[in-house]
Amino acid sequence: MRKIARVSLAALAVLSLGLATPSLAQPAPRPVPEGPAGRILGCLRVVNLTEAQKDAIKAVFETARPAVAAAAQDVKAAGEELKTLMQATNKDACAIGNALIALQTAREGLRTELEKVRTGVEAVLTPEQKAMLAGCLAAPHGGPGNIAFEGEPEF
Repeated sequence: MRKIARVSLAALAVLSLGLATPSLAQPAPRPVPEGPAGRILGCLRVVNLTEAQKDAIKAVFETARPAVAAAAQDVKAAGEELKTLMQATNKDACAIGNALIALQTAREGLRTELEKVRTGVEAVLTPEQKAMLAGCLAAPHGGPGNIAFEGEPEF
């Protein structure tokens, strides 16, 4: 009985090691970058950038960082203002309408800044890379992401 238990235990250990090994061998997926430009950064991972392209794109992001951060902050502030007005006991329809317009204007400003980033990035890419980027950006995604625009661009 003891011998059967030892053999069973050894077989179980080998089996569990064998099952665990493939999952350990695979690299962990890289997290999708957060922030307004996170989609562009995430999609740049699939376009096979050269080192020169990576350097040029980092420069595009560094140049755009202050304007994108300011536009993202405007969206956040406008959204918070609208939320505050909507949660008020006595709702002022005129103030809410103005807050909605301010939020829409802020979002358009952020879209404009992000389009400048995309244009700058595309200027560095080959036609094939542009097509790959466009396809990735057009694909469904999980949500708007975080508004923060921090850290180094990672591709």
